[in-house]
Amino acid sequence: MEGGKSALLVVDMVRGYFDPQFSYAPLEKEDAARVTRGVQSLLQSFRARNLPVIYTQNYGRRTAWGPVDKKNPFLRWQEENRKKVAGAGFTRKTSLNTEGSPYAEVHDAVGPREGEIVVHKPRYDSFYSTHLEVILKGLGTENLFLCGVNTNNCVLATAYGAFCRDYRVFLVEDACATWNGPELHRAAVSEVAASLGWVTACAEVEAHLAPEAPAKG
Repeated sequence: MEGGKSALLVVDMVRGYFDPQFSYAPLEKEDAARVTRGVQSLLQSFRARNLPVIYTQNYGRRTAWGPVDKKNPFLRWQEENRKKVAGAGFTRKTSLNTEGSPYAEVHDAVGPREGEIVVHKPRYDSFYSTHLEVILKGLGTENLFLCGVNTNNCVLATAYGAFCRDYRVFLVEDACATWNGPELHRAAVSEVAASLGWVTACAEVEAHLAPEAPAKG
């Protein structure tokens, strides 16, 4: 890999997917545990080197005209017709995923530290209608490591967004999962490898990064 400054983007690691108190949109238990461990490992690696960690949250905002996320025709159609999410046994309920709801909070096990940036995004792509590109440019980021959920939705859309802005895209496969099941997870990983960037694993990330920053005395 060429040089350049790296950043970690933690995509939508929210309680609605991981917290057992919720039953609306949980990942499979094995996937949830695997991804949580993977993201924890990545956080440790990036923080030890004083490299930027950025989080995203995908939720709707209520306005005078109703919830913003209900404006999307496909999501509205899915919910109104009670269509089950592909690969999952539940229907979409956008009303639960709104600003300020526990569902939308970052999962405590991988939560941000003081000073780490949390970006609200209204759609799958973390660059769409957000300040993410401005943030990354300000940080001098060239290499963007992606982890989180859902692999074939928000993670993949963000990988496309990063590719189109000429970042080096690294998908950390074992720190990603989807509620749509393993087949669509694998398809998204294959798409990244074929067209967008590099697929790597938590155990390999250390080799991509600069040595750890010296301890502050």
